[in-house]
Amino acid sequence: MEERLGLILRSGLLAPLDPEVAGVHGSKPNFSIVESGPSPRSVRFRPNDPANPGWGLTPTHLKKHFFGGKPTALQRIDPGGTDDKWALHLAELIHSPATGTTSNGMLDIIKSFPRADGSGTFKMGVRLAPKPDGTFDLITV
Repeated sequence: MEERLGLILRSGLLAPLDPEVAGVHGSKPNFSIVESGPSPRSVRFRPNDPANPGWGLTPTHLKKHFFGGKPTALQRIDPGGTDDKWALHLAELIHSPATGTTSNGMLDIIKSFPRADGSGTFKMGVRLAPKPDGTFDLITV
């Protein structure tokens, strides 16, 4: 599952997927999530920024935030969830209005999502760095 989510997030254009259709669309190394909605954003999931080499969905972030064994990993928070479902949550987050802004201008976006087993909800969030060209770099999930 970890390799598949990494492939989904790294290898193509993740378009506005409805819950019935999840997967990879297209193939661009720095892809955009494209959606009509309140805040469509072009986001680099693996920014090539020497000043911030830890930003983005690195293998370390995928393990820590999605597939790790700690209580803060999605596979522990939402054990019935799938990589497809989490990719959809990520796509929804990226296009949602910011819920906060850091002192240095980074956008925080946090939303609640239903647990796959129906036992309640959990919160998931992203931090994005705005770039001068109007795009964003993913800092972390």
